[in-house]
Amino acid sequence: MREILRDLRQRFGVRGALLLSNEGVVVAADLNRDLTADSVAALACAVLREARNSSEKLSLGPLRRMILTASSGRLLFEPLGDLVLVVATVPEIDLEQTLLEITGPARRIRGLSRLDSAS
Repeated sequence: MREILRDLRQRFGVRGALLLSNEGVVVAADLNRDLTADSVAALACAVLREARNSSEKLSLGPLRRMILTASSGRLLFEPLGDLVLVVATVPEIDLEQTLLEITGPARRIRGLSRLDSAS
């Protein structure tokens, strides 16, 4: 999984990626030096918790994908069963292209996590 995250980080405008368990534990991370796994994970967990609670209260169903945009960057959240892929990007990145580019790696991670849980 670390190799998949490393490949994601090599893409233009991506500052890093990490995998979180649904309990908020960092499973794997590959981030630029200006980011720490603990700080990204803390923000991601807080955002995910509130989004999930609000989605449930509004009867929207489970989260499929979420994007947090701030003045200095974006966090893209991709739920993958028991894991959540969080990708940190620069703010001016082509969002549609980036979402397309994370689909393949997300699929690979989902497959690997299913293999891990089956053993």
